[in-house]
Amino acid sequence: MKKLQIIMVAVFCIMLFSGSLAITVLPDQKYSDLENRQLQQKPKFTKKNFTKGTFQTEYENYLNDQFPLRDRWVDAAVALQTKLGKKDINGVYIGKKGCGSHVILVCLLPIIIAKEEHGSNANDG
Repeated sequence: MKKLQIIMVAVFCIMLFSGSLAITVLPDQKYSDLENRQLQQKPKFTKKNFTKGTFQTEYENYLNDQFPLRDRWVDAAVALQTKLGKKDINGVYIGKKGCGSHVILVCLLPIIIAKEEHGSNANDG
């Protein structure tokens, strides 16, 4: 039992370290084809931005946009949710198999993101 706990902690630490290393080593992406939008770039650290709190918000957005293998994680999440029987993901209806469900998601994802940025949700008419 103790060996299993040690292995689990070691795997967790390796994943945490490798993810942090990947974020710092891999080059930043400028554009996401999947979402059809510009990705957040690393913000400049200034005393003014830090005290106003804008640096922290921009850096969080940067880490979200530059997450290693982000497009693959999004694809995996969509695949998992469709396997679980969800018919819509974030307000996007998923079509029948063979009808290009990923195409529907890719085409409508910028619309969903724009609605979220403007504070409205998918149920607003």
